[in-house]
Amino acid sequence: MEWKHKRKSAIASAFPQQPDPARQPQAGSDADAGIASVKRRLNRLSTVAIGMLEAAIAKSASRSSKLSIVPRFPMSLRDLAERVPATCHSLLRALIDEDTEIARESVAGDKLRDKLDSGAFTELTEQIAGGNQDEAAAGLLLFRVGRDLERVGDLMKNIAEDLVYLDTGKIVRHQKRKQA
Repeated sequence: MEWKHKRKSAIASAFPQQPDPARQPQAGSDADAGIASVKRRLNRLSTVAIGMLEAAIAKSASRSSKLSIVPRFPMSLRDLAERVPATCHSLLRALIDEDTEIARESVAGDKLRDKLDSGAFTELTEQIAGGNQDEAAAGLLLFRVGRDLERVGDLMKNIAEDLVYLDTGKIVRHQKRKQA
């Protein structure tokens, strides 16, 4: 019973400034659900990251998987691989510092991450189609990396949307559909 009281106290202290009480999540229901959602997404984020590492380890340990070539990383995949960890870091800072503006920036950055993922797919498709078996295998491995990085980016966007909601009570998810 005591842990429930501590959790509610933590929720109340985590969001001390509430500009419009009518739009704020209710401490007993919406806030708990929002925090639970963030925790689930962080867990899913770690699961995807661990999956990428396990796949890389398994691939490097397999004798039959030794490629005779060094994979060519598409520029868009390199850019995505640099942006996703940086976004992870800034989003965790936003979570710790309760900085809604950084969370909003992460939501906005999802369009660029999606564009980079699409560009990587196009480049990898060309690489697979035009190469030999080793180049095709390398392209498929890189495609998986790109897909997982994009998934991590989507999870970060979802966490950022949850943080914005918990702080302001404003739902920013699917905003473009509402405006159309």
